[in-house]
Amino acid sequence: MDNLRYHSVVSTIIAQKLHTTMVPRPFLSSCVDDCLARGTDLANGGAHYNVGPVLTGIGLAVVANSLAVIKKLVFEDKVTTLAELDAAMNADWQGYEDLRAKALAVPKYGNDDDYVDAIARDIANFYYEKTRAHKDIFGSNFNSAFMGISNYIPTGRVVGATPCGRNAGKPITEGVSPFAGSDVVSPLAAMRSSAKMNHDVHTGGTLLNLRLSEDLVKTQKGKRDLGNIIRAYFSLGAFHVQFNTLSNEVLRKAQKHPEDYKDLLVRVAGYSTQFVNLSPEMQEAVIARTAHETI
Repeated sequence: MDNLRYHSVVSTIIAQKLHTTMVPRPFLSSCVDDCLARGTDLANGGAHYNVGPVLTGIGLAVVANSLAVIKKLVFEDKVTTLAELDAAMNADWQGYEDLRAKALAVPKYGNDDDYVDAIARDIANFYYEKTRAHKDIFGSNFNSAFMGISNYIPTGRVVGATPCGRNAGKPITEGVSPFAGSDVVSPLAAMRSSAKMNHDVHTGGTLLNLRLSEDLVKTQKGKRDLGNIIRAYFSLGAFHVQFNTLSNEVLRKAQKHPEDYKDLLVRVAGYSTQFVNLSPEMQEAVIARTAHETI
């Protein structure tokens, strides 16, 4: 993590330096306090407040789930070793199906289980502390975030199998969302897991993606319930949650007959777009999310 963070900081600072000479923002500068008074462009630090750059973390749930597997299966239950886990991941779990089943049975982030949620919180806090320690060219501290938009799809392509049972090349996780399909208790449990993160310090944002059954929000009562759980989530100190309420049946029909579903919108990760315009891999990632039947 340290090497990746270091390279992210270096590349960001290089980009900032290039922007000071190559990417002026005259119109935007005219709309920001103090730039005109100082006669200094935004790219050169003319704003009254120069907020530091944001480093966005992705894969939080995968890392937490994987460390929980190592903690339980290797150090507590002693049913495997780090060497065997390493061999299983190098083989993409082929020939290690029994071990993978045990890994999948270990508590997963997104189910309001402190066994793994506490690990996720420690990782998030560590990421914030390390990120915040760096300053940009204007002397502003870097900021942390767990957003990632849809970066978790291409990133997953180059990440091998992980101890949590995930196969090589599969998507990892975005924001503070659970790994797709692993939040099996309820949307409230997923929200409680997410709310355990220290949202206040990740000023670049923290994103939670959830899917609800279409039937769950069809009625007025369902809509009121949805409003209540959103308010409850924010009362726990959380920051950002978004929902899809389309059934797998509808989404599969849209895949087969895209010409009939051109106006079908889905929430991806921080943005909405037409489902039929997404790549097949991104479509499958949306479908893979748990469609909660009850609150």
